[in-house]
Amino acid sequence: MAERRPGAPPGAAGGRKATRQAKPLEQRLPSVLSFLEGTRVVVETRSDIVIKGTLESCDERMNLFLTDAESEHLPTGRRERLSQCCVKDRLIRLVVLPAAFDPVKHLLEVQEHHKRNQEVASRRRRLMTRKQLKIREREQDKGSRASSSHPK
Repeated sequence: MAERRPGAPPGAAGGRKATRQAKPLEQRLPSVLSFLEGTRVVVETRSDIVIKGTLESCDERMNLFLTDAESEHLPTGRRERLSQCCVKDRLIRLVVLPAAFDPVKHLLEVQEHHKRNQEVASRRRRLMTRKQLKIREREQDKGSRASSSHPK
């Protein structure tokens, strides 16, 4: 039996990483940030740079693309104007959301939209299955009529 590493969670065998399940799309932060496209946001990076700009887009890895931005290096106070910038996901420490933005409300909207899409897809699958069954029945009827009209 493999021994557990010190500090490892119970059930974790030596050297093996526990697998993390990916969160559903509607529960990820990038889906919330996509609602903020076109609004001003403040992004603080791990290297103590604060960037204020208009969120142009956010991809699934949470890379942020900003326009009309201004960056400020906190330790030195140096400021810089940027027409466009990309903040990589691994550099983001925090994103300050606008005061009027309610992330819970938007998450619920995304979840409801996702649920409706799943229901529509399920209905389409059932309709396709029914169509396929009807086609098979017609083919079988044609086949049985053809075999009954030709006695052996």
